[in-house]
Amino acid sequence: MSRLGRFALINTAGNAFVPLSGAITAPLLASSLGAVGRGEVAAATTPVLLALTVAGLGLPEAATYFVSKNQHTKRTLLSIWIGLAAGSTVGVLGIGLTHDFLAGGDTSLSTTIFLCSLILPVCLAGGLLRGMAAGRQLWMLVNLERFITALLRLFAILFLIAADNLNVLSASLAIVSTQAVGGVVYLYLWFARRRHAVIPLEGPRTNEIYRFATGAWFGSLAGVLLLRFDQLLMLPLSNSYELGIYAVAVNVAELMLVGSNAIRDVMFSAESSSPNPHRIVIASRVAFFGTMIISFVSFGACLLFLPTLFGEEFAFATFLFGIMAVGFTVGAPGSIAGAGLASRGDPHLRSISLTIAAISNVLLVIALVPHFGALGAAIATAVCAGLGGTLNQVFYSKRYGISGKSAFTPNRSDFDLMKGMLKKREGIHEHRP
Repeated sequence: MSRLGRFALINTAGNAFVPLSGAITAPLLASSLGAVGRGEVAAATTPVLLALTVAGLGLPEAATYFVSKNQHTKRTLLSIWIGLAAGSTVGVLGIGLTHDFLAGGDTSLSTTIFLCSLILPVCLAGGLLRGMAAGRQLWMLVNLERFITALLRLFAILFLIAADNLNVLSASLAIVSTQAVGGVVYLYLWFARRRHAVIPLEGPRTNEIYRFATGAWFGSLAGVLLLRFDQLLMLPLSNSYELGIYAVAVNVAELMLVGSNAIRDVMFSAESSSPNPHRIVIASRVAFFGTMIISFVSFGACLLFLPTLFGEEFAFATFLFGIMAVGFTVGAPGSIAGAGLASRGDPHLRSISLTIAAISNVLLVIALVPHFGALGAAIATAVCAGLGGTLNQVFYSKRYGISGKSAFTPNRSDFDLMKGMLKKREGIHEHRP
């Protein structure tokens, strides 16, 4: 198997840890707290999960990009850390000013949201270190952090249940705090850097760092808005019950994105150091067909087991998942194309497509959720996930002369690649046309 293939498989396994942990804890939370309580947990944790991208300012992506090119000096990293400190401060203040609105006037929930926000700076620091590790393609380290995070989250929920102390506050703090603790594994970067890393004499200027970070930030922000912003608005626009049903459907949907997200992360790092459009096309096809297969399997599993595991009041979440699965499948190749754009120094093109999708999503959520609740949110997510991915495909195709249809249609080169991977231990490393 090729080096990139191994990285993709390792990263797929790592990306699966947190969603799998969520899939295990989700029925525990649902059965213990009910649909309303599950909705309040989502309302409390979503602002922090959204703020990880908003306050990150695209700096973790910039770290990945410049570290992968070995263009990072101490001054480069210092500039990034200063920007992150400023972003985390603004993020905590922003949540502090809006937590009453986000809680829909619920005083207890408002306090929970604010307490969760205090953990944001530590989570952001872990995200930046993860970006640096990805730039050095230390995927085993990245996935160790994800494994620790997932395991700690599962153990924390189980402990709270065993102690008969699981409530909205304790569950929310457990989810957010374990997001931060796993980052301790990145202390390895400090020691490895001192022993082995070759520090370049010259690096990018500060304005170059923030130009790239800003372009990447808009795309990342728009992407996370597609998955999180509807949950942020659902409580003010609808109620906790609808949010609880929708949150369960999103938990299941995150599992089907594991493979495409892993491929996207590996391709961004690899393409930053060695661009190859043909490799992006192959990765896009793998993401599309892989996501399609996972969608069918997941939907069948939901039909059989979701009502039993979560309770009959969550049965409608299966239908919501089916709607979102269509949009995520159509948009899967676009996430790979977006990584290709960003790796070529064109993150603004990915940002344009995802910003259009995010704005459309917000408008659809505002229009549909007050009337249709969770169903309206699912429709908005599906439509805009497909839209954002398609626009990424269009931009990449126009920019680099690659047919957009090639991401959806397998050809002989794919079978040749698979044959070579089976016959040769080292595989085909580049697979150029």
